[in-house]
Amino acid sequence: MLHLGQMRHLEQAKKMFKNVYLIAGVTEDDETIRYKSHIVNSMVERAEMLRHIKWVDEVIAPCPWIITPEFFHKNKLDFVAHDDIPYSAVQKVSENKTKHCEDIYKWLKDEGKFKATYRTEGISTTECIIKILQNYEDFIDKFLKNGLKPSELNIPITTGKSILLKKTILTLLDKLSTQLTQLTLTNEPLGAGFNDRIDLVISNLFKGVAIWLNKHSIILEDFKEIPYVPSHETVYSKSVSLEPVESIPKPNLPSANYKEDEEVVVYTYGVFDLLHYGHARHFEYVKKMFTRVKLIVGVLTDEDTVTCKGRLIQPLHIRAATLEHIKWVDEILSPCPLELTQEFLNKHRIDYVCYNDDPMINTESPLWCSLNKLGRVIYVPKTVSMCTTSLMLNILKNYDIYLKRSLDRGVCRRELKLGYAKERSLMVKSSIKNFQKKLNDEITQLTLMDKHIVSMIFRYGACSSSSNTTNPPKGVFYSYIVIPLKGVPFPRRGF
Repeated sequence: MLHLGQMRHLEQAKKMFKNVYLIAGVTEDDETIRYKSHIVNSMVERAEMLRHIKWVDEVIAPCPWIITPEFFHKNKLDFVAHDDIPYSAVQKVSENKTKHCEDIYKWLKDEGKFKATYRTEGISTTECIIKILQNYEDFIDKFLKNGLKPSELNIPITTGKSILLKKTILTLLDKLSTQLTQLTLTNEPLGAGFNDRIDLVISNLFKGVAIWLNKHSIILEDFKEIPYVPSHETVYSKSVSLEPVESIPKPNLPSANYKEDEEVVVYTYGVFDLLHYGHARHFEYVKKMFTRVKLIVGVLTDEDTVTCKGRLIQPLHIRAATLEHIKWVDEILSPCPLELTQEFLNKHRIDYVCYNDDPMINTESPLWCSLNKLGRVIYVPKTVSMCTTSLMLNILKNYDIYLKRSLDRGVCRRELKLGYAKERSLMVKSSIKNFQKKLNDEITQLTLMDKHIVSMIFRYGACSSSSNTTNPPKGVFYSYIVIPLKGVPFPRRGF
């Protein structure tokens, strides 16, 4: 997920010298998962987003995680720019040997070919993910109510129904609390209609309980009828269509509305939370519609965002600052109004306005109808393979993985709204998975051995003793399962 901190890093690199040709490298998915843990966007998606950043001249995808002298000279690099925090990695030096590297940029630093950039405090991929994890149940509730099935969110049917029930009860309690508060704020004497208002509150309370009982009985039936099959595969996107924007059909606009040699002012607005390449392609599409385009982008307030979308990950100033790094954007209006007015259009000399079937835009208003009749509305098709919802789904579907990742990076469980039992459960699951992976690796290595006896060796624990093995490492105890092959006598060894 490309964020403001990374964009500012690219800007720093571009401005280090007078004339800089900036190449941005994107590591492949498997290598990124190995060194960085789980990923939200695939390599293709990450590379596509970089193409829209104004500081980037070229994108290499894939590039190696560890920069080698061969890669450095092959691409005719002068310097490598990164933050100055040492990055460690386990390097493979031969078929069966690896070595631990404390700082993968050390050789570049020693040769004076490394340029350090500064991190933007408080902005990182981890911070964005934490904000989603903190409101996990709210997002799950929203997606379930929008028609997604629990299996699509990688949760059991019981968990999905439990979250829906919990949110329904909380909503009823909020309504009850509001009514009780209004009851105590009245200026009327207690005898003047007080009993009627009490009866109304009690009636609403009984209605709430009746709804809860009804939903509870339905949930119990659902538990029996719908089995849950857990999914172990992560799908980054159902289909990544990255055809050139120029190949997307353009709308037929009245030629009388503009002249080829004149600047055309186009306005588009939205939330732009967790900015992604779907947003960027939207801007590119508009920018390339006419010979000369001034693209003005409006950013909605935090309040309007919550009203329209029901959620907010990044505040207004972060969303607006991120747009400053997109090469297609000429001007940013932050904040912008949710409802367009003729005065607003006249003030900014806007010739065309854009929309893309976003339900938050009231295209049935008199002003929108008038602009549509005059041919002043541009319909911009959405990028099917990417939207903010799909980004969030990739995180929510892998909730446990991202929780463990955040805990490993020092995030407090209370900050993640995580109970002690859940934290310990995650640790146990992680230990079991790590053991299973080591076991599978050992079995795979054993199948490649050209010996009469297949021995499955597991590291059990440290002790200062030797065994009947052939030159075992000191201080390590091995247990064996020896499987005799046909015609080979069973060896007599202690276990």
